[in-house]
Amino acid sequence: TFNNTLLQERRDTRMIRFGGATSTGDVGRRGGGGGGGTTTTTTTTTTSRFNFTVAPGKFAFWMRQSRHRQRGRRDTFAAARCCASTMVRRRSVPPKIFSNVEGTWAHDTVSRRLHEDILERVFDDNRNDIAKEGSEARKMLKKLREELKMNENVSHVEEDGGEDVTTWKSIMREHVESKTRWQDLPWLDAEFYFYRRVLSATGYFNRKSTNFGKDPFKKDKTRGLEASLKPAVNLAKRLKAFDANKEADLKSMIYVSLWGNRADLSIWAAEDAEKAAGEYESENEDEDKKALLTDDSNALCAYLLSGELKDKSVSLIVDNAGFELVCDLALADALTAVCNKVVLRVKAHPTFVSDATFEDIWEHVEFLESASIRGSKNSKEEK
Repeated sequence: TFNNTLLQERRDTRMIRFGGATSTGDVGRRGGGGGGGTTTTTTTTTTSRFNFTVAPGKFAFWMRQSRHRQRGRRDTFAAARCCASTMVRRRSVPPKIFSNVEGTWAHDTVSRRLHEDILERVFDDNRNDIAKEGSEARKMLKKLREELKMNENVSHVEEDGGEDVTTWKSIMREHVESKTRWQDLPWLDAEFYFYRRVLSATGYFNRKSTNFGKDPFKKDKTRGLEASLKPAVNLAKRLKAFDANKEADLKSMIYVSLWGNRADLSIWAAEDAEKAAGEYESENEDEDKKALLTDDSNALCAYLLSGELKDKSVSLIVDNAGFELVCDLALADALTAVCNKVVLRVKAHPTFVSDATFEDIWEHVEFLESASIRGSKNSKEEK
């Protein structure tokens, strides 16, 4: 389902999913590593809490003059809380993938990658702030690292102020009561549980903590964003020439969003993001299409250009920050020409290193705006 399109009627809103790979698609393509805003082929789950509503014609983010961080935002975006929605198709659910089969990506992830790669990057990136020497956060992260290294029994998420603690206790109850070890957990449970434990350890949900609301993966995301500037400039030029009445232009922006899904920071280091970001610019689209398992872009474009969405909204389920999010923002801008508004559905809190959150959207928009202003000044100085 690498480029499978899902059209789902939902009252007066059409939900359209395309672009990011699902977890099942990840397993076949790269062995997983976190998946995106959706889960398996049989179940599509939106795990977002915040919506960004983009009004038509108000999303040329690299051209607009810089706005103050708190002021003047409501005319471009409206943020609102939403509940997770799950749509289950009438098919049998595939068997769970477990982490205890040696030689598999799932086993390598839980037995090694989570504590050797992901946690070590958290320590390194936050050694002067969130995880500085002697801090409670560092102590708790070390405890989590030891649990993973020694394959200890899992425990409940602590009462850390998070709204999802009750949900997590329900999910983990059978594993805690049966004294399940980390590597015997279903793989999907283990990965989500790991990232939730990282936030608990750092005090992300604790209003009394100095780390309240601080993203432990922020530096990785920032590096990925900075590395994406050059291809983002090329993308801006492409979007400036965009004609919503041309199916080829619309389809091109859809492919941009699709191929932007190559820089997952939970798998690739931030320094590789620029290379991954540049890959979307292939001039041979026919060759690119050969890599697609399913391509419903013709039907999607026909629907988008039919005029049926003129008074309706389109939801984009956002996956990763960095260049992938830049591509999603570009697609959102393009879609405002064929619908009433675009809703970006993002993660409720940091997870899988690079998954985009509420704060990431604004950081990306403001970074691109400031880059545009710097570029304009430099051009004038050169003249």
